[in-house]
Amino acid sequence: MRYRMETPERLGDAGIDKVGIGALLGLFDWKADTVALAKHLLYMRKHYWQTRMSLSFPRLRPAAGGFQPVSPVNDRQMVQTLCAWRLFDHELEISISTRESSRFRDVIVPIVITAISAGSSTQPGGYAEDRHDLPQFIINDSRSVTEVSEALRLHGLEPIFREARSSIVE
Repeated sequence: MRYRMETPERLGDAGIDKVGIGALLGLFDWKADTVALAKHLLYMRKHYWQTRMSLSFPRLRPAAGGFQPVSPVNDRQMVQTLCAWRLFDHELEISISTRESSRFRDVIVPIVITAISAGSSTQPGGYAEDRHDLPQFIINDSRSVTEVSEALRLHGLEPIFREARSSIVE
């Protein structure tokens, strides 16, 4: 676990341009997780001030086998968390994933979000031709990239696409 938690530092040491961190909400009290994430972000900003930071807040959902989140986060709490982060740091990149519904994403994006995914796959090898049906989580917004782009335009936003870069850190 320690190795996993120290990954953002290794990325900062390697000079990676942008490092994303986040908290899987629903495992514990969302407020405590948010405070811990803020401390982690402040630490990263202090020690890796040249690195841009981004945050994401995936919500844990009920899963196969009857699993239920210990502390589920409802939409109101999620909006409160996202708005608090925007007030905390107006330059921070905040991402929202396809785990969220299209309705929720359409409402929250114009308010606080700077990066949004679309046309995502959540299974190992999900973009390969020979795919297996092993999703890691359910996609709640299955709109295509074109459909998400049109929804952004309806809110007066201009979609900007980042080209995927492949690089190896040695």
